[in-house]
Formats: sequence, C-alpha cells, structure tokens
Amino acid sequence: MIPLRLGMVGTGKIAGKHAVAISMTDKVELVAVASRNLASAQGFTAKHGGEPVEGFEALCAREDIDAVYIAVPTAAKEEIALEALMQGKHVLVEKPLASYESAKKLMKMARAKSLAFMDATHFTHNPRTLTLLGLVLDEDIGTPISLTASFHADVGGRENIRFDPELEPYGVLGDLGWYCARLVVDLVPDAIEYSACQAYGKFEKGALVGVTGVVTYMNDGFRLGFDCSFTAGAFAQDMTLVGTKGIISMDDFVHDWERARIGEEKPQFPAGFRLRRGRTDPAMVKFVVTPGEKSHIISMLEAFARYAGDPTGEEARSAGWRAVWTQETLDAIWRSLKKPKPEA
Repeated sequence: MIPLRLGMVGTGKIAGKHAVAISMTDKVELVAVASRNLASAQGFTAKHGGEPVEGFEALCAREDIDAVYIAVPTAAKEEIALEALMQGKHVLVEKPLASYESAKKLMKMARAKSLAFMDATHFTHNPRTLTLLGLVLDEDIGTPISLTASFHADVGGRENIRFDPELEPYGVLGDLGWYCARLVVDLVPDAIEYSACQAYGKFEKGALVGVTGVVTYMNDGFRLGFDCSFTAGAFAQDMTLVGTKGIISMDDFVHDWERARIGEEKPQFPAGFRLRRGRTDPAMVKFVVTPGEKSHIISMLEAFARYAGDPTGEEARSAGWRAVWTQETLDAIWRSLKKPKPEA
C-alpha cells in the first residue's frame, strides 16, 4: 500500500507526538512541516523528518502531499483547514473546532470535494471503544440511562496557550470537555440530538479553567454528566456508562494505561473495562481485557489514511460527522455557561 503523504501545520507538543507515531507505521509518511516561523519548522524536521516550510499556504499548495494535519490553536484552525480543502487535501484537525457552524462548513466542503475530514480524537480508534460500542448496540448492558465522565489534568503554567481565550476560546471545555462529549457520540449513537444543558464554569482572567454540568438528550432522557478542570491536584480520566442491564466503568477512558502513550507503555495495566451486573460486591466485578497491538494514536493515523483512500465511503463520512456532533454538544455547553464580564 502506498502511504498517505502528509503535511503537518504546527510544531508543538501534540505535533511531536504524532510525528513519532507516524514513524511507527507504514501507512502514513511525513513529507513536510509548516510553521509561521521557518526556524521552528527546521528544528522540528531535524528531529522528526520531513521538509521545513514557512507558512501553511505554501504547504497546502504542494503537489507532493495528499493530506494536511492541523495542530495549531483553535482560533487559526478554520482558515488553514479551508485552504487545505480548497487545494484538494484531506484534513485531519486537532479538536476543538471554532464552532458548530465552522465544523459543518468544513465537513460540507470536504464532502463536496470528495475529501476526508476528521478530528484527531484518539480513543475513538482504540479497539476498546469498538468493543464497548458493540455491547451497547447488542443491548448487552440494556438501554443506556446515563454516562458520567470526569477529566482533570495539570497542563502547566498560565503561559500555556490553553489559558489564552484569544487562542483557545473554549478553555478547558474544548481541551478536556471534548472527550467527555465525544464519549456520547462514540458509545451512544442514538443520543446525538440534545434537548437541554446546564453547566457551571470557573474562569481565571477570562479563561475557562473548570466546568461541570449535565446535558440531556432526546432519546428517553439519556444524560451526560461531566466535570473537567485544569486545577485539580491529580490526573483523572474516569467514566461510567449506566444501562438497564449493566454498568461499564474505567479510569483511563482517554489514554489507556497500557499503550496509549508512546514511549510510556505500561503492560502491567492491560487495557480494558469493568463490567457490573446485579448486586455484586467488588470481587464479582468482571474486568474485560481489550488488548491492542499499538497506541491508539497510530490506529487513528492509520484510520485516517484508510478514509483518505475511500473519502466518499460510509466510514469516512461517519468520522467527519462525529466531529460535527461533538462540537454541537460543546457549543450547547458553552452557551449555557455564565460568562465573566470583559475586563475594562
């Protein structure tokens, strides 16, 4: 199979992780890396390979790339994605998008040009996610009643762009809350259309650093409860999916402990989930192992290459719309928040 020739826009930490993952698969080839600052691109490519390019326009215009991976602040994503699509390139973009309307615009353009459009949510492509979806679709846990998710992480000092509302307007909601909303899209496909939302946020100098709330969906009152922050004293990524016949839970729903973090694998903690049925004590809770051969970052890149090979197929279409639906929930949560008044 000829590898997907990829151009990358952005040279930050997440771009570096993806460059390492690209080096571990034969399905994708890193051809070029663009930055506004050529020196930054040169430093990145010296470590990870590819040709340095100054500016995203020059990268998108290259004829030796098939697709563009966009790893820049949210405020700049739409402009770059539109340019890439206009130049006939498939698009893989980091979450979140600028808005629900922006996500729809990009998806519709991709469809019109027979191009693949996908967000870079990794756990979607973890074999465990597919196993969990199978349990829901086969009604092994009955009818889903609710899903609760919490994601807390210390992302560093306040100089981090996540604390800059000009660059990352959604703050913690777009960064960590995205994954909570995506759980519903990936695991409870009947709950795409929400009916109500109530959320509460903590702001620091205009940046959203904590958010908690409930989203109710139209299928029999299914609800998502979520809690995310940049200020908790420990890293946490917990979820519980409650059904009428059983309950699924895990403490590593975003990054599985076993293989998710390339270079930090922990085989002593196999990927899987806990399954409870009936009035069981802790000894009766079943741990279901869902082994994967590779990090879900690699699996995501390989899935994107597959979608690019068949951009009008059902898999590619579904991948694009999942990004749009996730953004729709984020926008609903954002609208329900009481925002601080702008500083004088």
